[in-house]
Amino acid sequence: MYEFERKADKKAVTGKIRKAGEHKVLTLLEQKFNNTIDEFEMLKDAEHVVVGVSGGADSTALLHLLCKKIKAEQLAADITVCHVNHNLRGEESDRDEAFVRELCQKLGVQLKVLSIDAKELARQAGKSVEENSRNVRYAFFEETAKELGQEKTVIATAHTLDDSLETFFINLTRGTGTNGLAGIPPMRGRIIRPVVNASRADIEEYCSSCGLDFVTDSTNLSDDYTRNKIRHNVIPALREAFPELDESFCRAERLIRWDAQYLTLQADALLKDSAEGDGYNADMLAAAHPSVLGRAVLRLLEENGAPRTEKKVEEIKTVIFGEKNAVEAVKDVYFKRKGSLICVIRKAETEPYFEWHPNAEKGEKTRLNSKFFAKVRIIDQNEYKSLKKINPHLYYNCVDYDKIDNDICLRQKKEGDKMSFHGMTKTLKKVFNEKKLELSLRSKLPCAVDDSGVFWVWSLGCDPRTAVDNNTKNICVFEIWEEE
Repeated sequence: MYEFERKADKKAVTGKIRKAGEHKVLTLLEQKFNNTIDEFEMLKDAEHVVVGVSGGADSTALLHLLCKKIKAEQLAADITVCHVNHNLRGEESDRDEAFVRELCQKLGVQLKVLSIDAKELARQAGKSVEENSRNVRYAFFEETAKELGQEKTVIATAHTLDDSLETFFINLTRGTGTNGLAGIPPMRGRIIRPVVNASRADIEEYCSSCGLDFVTDSTNLSDDYTRNKIRHNVIPALREAFPELDESFCRAERLIRWDAQYLTLQADALLKDSAEGDGYNADMLAAAHPSVLGRAVLRLLEENGAPRTEKKVEEIKTVIFGEKNAVEAVKDVYFKRKGSLICVIRKAETEPYFEWHPNAEKGEKTRLNSKFFAKVRIIDQNEYKSLKKINPHLYYNCVDYDKIDNDICLRQKKEGDKMSFHGMTKTLKKVFNEKKLELSLRSKLPCAVDDSGVFWVWSLGCDPRTAVDNNTKNICVFEIWEEE
């Protein structure tokens, strides 16, 4: 007697023939999930896995697979689920949260929930709800990873092959290069995507075979958004016309990603080799292949907080090729030709030096500088936990008061200031460049310093050495605002 593993449409055999009583045949999703994890060593040395779970089919299947794999292979990794209630769909949003709570209880995994007013936060940030909510989610994941011990924690998201296909076509219509056409990478830093090579059909088949319930976001059913139009109309039509689309795309995606990685390495080498004095050798840059030169210019724009656009790249090239003497990349940042060199000139607004030594236990407040007011106070664990729901931004401005080395000083950044970010110690100057902070803002940002150095910076968070954990008793919160 033999048993078969079949696709959801029952038209093709997808697994291996096995005799009854032999080991269970893996579904397509399990095969792709295991292959992706093994190929990229996603769980190697991981002690914690933070999983973003919305309650939809993709994230529900991902969580179920991770629990099975960790248990079956006896991996020394604990799972913590993160769920964000965006409060955008009324009762439906609350239904999703309730579903995730019940799911985590059944699977015996820890759950952390962040409830936000997504529309209001987006308005305050001056961004779209979709973009800002994504930023909030990833900040929540990263904060959870930091609490668990970020050096041995990975963050798992449930992006699928369909998501990658949709991203490919969206980026294609925008005229992107190979980086944009490479789809969604299986790994990015500590972020892993174990089901990125599996289709949504694979996900649904797995949920059906395991009897997994999941919830459906009603906004995913309409064609009001560009991604949904591609999801409901373009991808199904292509799959009907080209039955091997998924396999072909995975192969093309891998080749494009390899090419993009190689060209990026060449661009980095070009910048390193052409570095000379206070700038870069213009002749060496001009002699580079256009693809390599373009990437090198994009890297320089990113490092200096300028927009990474084709228009800006072409403007900078006019300086490299000697057609112009200088170009403003972004406010107060210029690419200028000085003899044989291309130099980046920064013209920053000067902010008078500020320094304040608050008494946190008295909850003192003051005007720090021309832009910011500040208040420093002590709260307990109960108030700290409530901040997650009522003010998530303030929640990330908290540190363990008892870990502070002597007095607190809130002051302006100084040359050479350093802090640990995601397990790496970097200068604040480098971090400001990576975050693309406006030059005029950099001298105004308050930095919290003790006898051991910088331990918190407004908008960037705190050093792991002062991070709040389960043993924290007294919590110091920095409240920063722009007007009285």
